[in-house]
Amino acid sequence: MSRVSRIIVGLVVLVPVAAAAWWWWPPPPARPGIVVITIDTLRADRVGAYGSLVRTPALDRLAAEGVRFDAAYAPVPLTLPSHVSMFSGRLPVEHTVRTNDGYRVPDGVPLAAEALRRAGYRTAAFVGSAVLRSSTGIGRGFERFDDEMGNGAERRGADVVARAVEWLDGVGDAPFFLWVHLYDPHLPYDAPEPFRGEYEGRPYDGEVAYSDSCIGTLLARLDADGPSRRPTIIAVADHGEGLGDHGELSHGVLLYDTTIRVPLLIRPAGGASTPTVIDRPVSIAQVGPTLRAIAGLPNQGVLPGLLDEDPSDPVPAETLYTAQQLGWSPAYAGRIGHFKVIDAPQPELYDVRTDPHERQDLAAADPDTLARLRAVLRRELEAAAQRALPPSAAPLDADASRQIAALGYVSGGGSVIGGVAPVGGVNPKARLDVWQQVERGLELAHGGRHAEATAAFEAALRDDPGNVLALKFLGAASLERGDLAGAIKYNERVVESGLHLADALSNLVLAYYGAGRLNEAIASGRRAMQADASHRAARKNLTLVLQAMGTARARAGDAAGAIDALEEAATLDPSNVEVTERLGAVLHRAGRAEEARSRFEAVVAAAPDRPAPQLSLAILDLESGRPREAAARLEQIRQGWAGAYQAQFYLGEAYRQAGDRARAHDAYAACLAAAPPGDPIVPAARRALAAVR
Repeated sequence: MSRVSRIIVGLVVLVPVAAAAWWWWPPPPARPGIVVITIDTLRADRVGAYGSLVRTPALDRLAAEGVRFDAAYAPVPLTLPSHVSMFSGRLPVEHTVRTNDGYRVPDGVPLAAEALRRAGYRTAAFVGSAVLRSSTGIGRGFERFDDEMGNGAERRGADVVARAVEWLDGVGDAPFFLWVHLYDPHLPYDAPEPFRGEYEGRPYDGEVAYSDSCIGTLLARLDADGPSRRPTIIAVADHGEGLGDHGELSHGVLLYDTTIRVPLLIRPAGGASTPTVIDRPVSIAQVGPTLRAIAGLPNQGVLPGLLDEDPSDPVPAETLYTAQQLGWSPAYAGRIGHFKVIDAPQPELYDVRTDPHERQDLAAADPDTLARLRAVLRRELEAAAQRALPPSAAPLDADASRQIAALGYVSGGGSVIGGVAPVGGVNPKARLDVWQQVERGLELAHGGRHAEATAAFEAALRDDPGNVLALKFLGAASLERGDLAGAIKYNERVVESGLHLADALSNLVLAYYGAGRLNEAIASGRRAMQADASHRAARKNLTLVLQAMGTARARAGDAAGAIDALEEAATLDPSNVEVTERLGAVLHRAGRAEEARSRFEAVVAAAPDRPAPQLSLAILDLESGRPREAAARLEQIRQGWAGAYQAQFYLGEAYRQAGDRARAHDAYAACLAAAPPGDPIVPAARRALAAVR
C-alpha cells in the first residue's frame, strides 16, 4: 500500500485519534454507536447527492453532513458476496463467496460483527431479503439476526426499519452496532404509493425514493437522542442495476459502472460536519476495516487498494455468475487511476474521467495500456487468492432455492468455483439476448406461467443450442408434466455438459424410474451423490428408488438383493423410518433376527407412536422365548390401531406361551371379532382359540 493510501486509511476509516486532524470532523463520543445501512441494487447516479433527479432527501442529508465517496466500487454485482466483502474487508476471491447461492462464509473469515461483539457492542441486523439468510454465515457475530421473510422471499423496507427501531428502543446506553438492509430497489420493482404514482413509468426510481423514505424514518429515530449520542452512519449500496445500459437489464453479468459503482456515504458520530467529497476510487470492501477502526480495534485483513495517484493499487471487481451457471467466461474489472479495465474474452479499456458512461472502448487504440493494466489487475487478484481459505459449500434446501428463484436469480446446481478462474470461452456480453430469454423464462416459471416459460427456454435453446440452463429447466418441466422421454433427453444433455450435474442426475433418477429403467435410475442417483453428497433431492429420489427395488426383490424371493437395496437406502436416509422398518422385515424373514431387532428398535426410538415395529419386536420376543416381554409390548399397541387385531392374535400367542390360557382365549376371541373377513390371520386365530378352550 502506498504512503498516501495509508494516510487515507487512517483518515477515511475514522480512527478517532486521526479524525481530529480533519478540521471538519467533530470529536466522536466514546465508543460511538455504529449503523450500517445497505441499500440493495442502488446505482450511484440515482441518488440526489450524486446528481440524480430522484428525490432522496435522507441520503442527501447524510452526504451534506459527512463524506461522499464519488468513486466507490462494489467488488461483485451480487448481493451476498458483496455484503461478505463489506463485513470482512476481503475480495470475493479471498473470502470465497462468489455468488448468491452454493456458498457459505468460511468460519476462518472474520466478520466485523464478531469483533465488535467481542469488544462489548450490542449487535443486531435486520435484512430485507432471503439472499442474506443467516444460514449463509453472514449473520455471525450478531446477537439478533432478523431474517424472517414470512411467506415470501423479501419484505418492505418499512417493516425492516420498524423492527430495527424497536430494537434500538431497547438498547439503552450500551454501545451498539446495527445493520439495516433494504432490498426494495431490486427486481421486481413495485414501490408502494405515493412513490408508484409519483414515478409512473420509472418503477426503479420509485423504489429508490421509497427506500430513501425508509432511511428517513430510521434517521429520525437515530437523531432523536440529540447530537451527543448520534452514531456514526455508513450508507452504501451492495451493487447497482443495468436498467438496459450496455444491454444488461438487471445485474450480475457485466462489470460496467452501472452495476458496480455505488453510493457510499459516511456521517460521523456527534455533531454535523462540513461536507466532504473523496473522488479517489475506493472499494466498499473497506467498510469492514472502517467498522473496526471506529470501535478502536486493530484492523485485520485490510484490502489493499485505496488508490492515490499511483495506479499500481487497483480496485478490483469480478463476476462468476454465468461462469458458474452456464460455463461461460468469468469477467474481472479494475479501476486503476482514471482508467477502467475489463478483463473478459474481449477485453475493454475506458478512461472514466472523460468517458464516465463507458461508451468509448480504448482497447484497440491503446493496447499497451490495456495489457499493463490487465497484468496489474491479475496480480492483485492472484495475491488475494493466495490468502483464501477453501470455499465452503452451502447447499440450498427446497425453500431457500425457491426464495432465491423468486428474487430473479438463477439458483442451484452450479459448481463452486475457487481462485481466479481463467478468462476465455463464451463472452457473456455477446450472449446477453440469450441470458435475457433465460431470465424471462425463470420469471414466467416462478409466476406459474409454465407454457410461456417453456417457450422462452426453447427460444434460448434455438439461439444457443448448448445452453445448459435452458436444457435444465426444460428437463425439469418435462418431468413435472410426465413427459419422461423429454425429461430424459434434456437432462442427459445437461449431464454431458458437466454443469448442474447433481440436479440433472437427480431428475434422471425419477425419469428413468418412471420409464421402468430401474438400474439406470439407481446408477444416476449414485452419480448424483458422488457429485454432491449433500444434494437433498438426489438423496431423496435415490432412496425412493432403492426402496422400490428392495420391495420388488423381496416379493420375488431375492432376500439378499432386497437387503442390499434397502440397506443402501437406509444409509442414505437414516431418518426414513419406512425404509428402516421394511429392511427389518426382510431381515426377519431371512432369519437374521438380531439384525432385524436392531432395525425395529431404531424405528421405535425415532417414532415411538408407530405400532407396526412394536408388533415386529413382540413377534421377535415370542420367537426367542420371551412371552412376558412380548405381552407387555402388545398390551400397549392393541388400542387405537387399524391392525390391532394382529396385536390381539400375538397377545394370545404370548399368553398361551406363558401358560395363561384364559387370557389367551380372550385375546384370540378379540382378534376374530375385529379381523376383516378373509384375512389370513382368521383361520390361524380359530385354530388357536380351539386349542385353548
